[in-house]
Amino acid sequence: MIETLMVQADRLTAEGQFEQAKELYIRICHFAPHRAHCWYRLAELQSQLERFEDCQQALELSLRLKPNDPAALLLATANLLEMGDYAQAVHLADRLLAANDGNRLAALINKSTALLRLGRFVEALATADVALELDGCQATIHANRGSALFGLDRYEEALPAFERALQLRPGYGVALINKSAVLRALRRPAEALTVADTALAAHPTSPAALLNRAAA
Repeated sequence: MIETLMVQADRLTAEGQFEQAKELYIRICHFAPHRAHCWYRLAELQSQLERFEDCQQALELSLRLKPNDPAALLLATANLLEMGDYAQAVHLADRLLAANDGNRLAALINKSTALLRLGRFVEALATADVALELDGCQATIHANRGSALFGLDRYEEALPAFERALQLRPGYGVALINKSAVLRALRRPAEALTVADTALAAHPTSPAALLNRAAA
């Protein structure tokens, strides 16, 4: 019966009927609370619905049953970033990396992002550099690397990192905003203003882009 219900819930999810799918996944978890995969599928859906606290509760139950599940650990790191629990995100990313299983690149990206938000720029830079060795074509890695260098006042090195991120993902808001801030730090206000205007064209309500423009 559980397998049949899972097929129905997965179909509802694929069809975009998320609320109906959620209710069915909850029923499944009540029927089979010992199945880690059921809790994980519920957590995935809660993440799609941006119900991050509910997602985390389901993930905790999934990981209690299967502590080293790479998919659940990876989703948990991303979910904790959304919730602002950056220290725990780093901890779970380290667990996943130590297991050497699952998506190592995504774990490194999530870890570097969490470290940046904790202000641990040296560690964030080291983590981004390891990620860069795995894949040099991910805009997020270059943006995180640039942010870490910026946090360390290494502006001349930060600028090309943001430029590379924007080559890979034109219009990337984080990279545009931080590039503008770096140009201000380098005392290049005219260029900083141009980049801030580009950021505002893509993200007109961004407070950081507006502040960069005003400062420039």
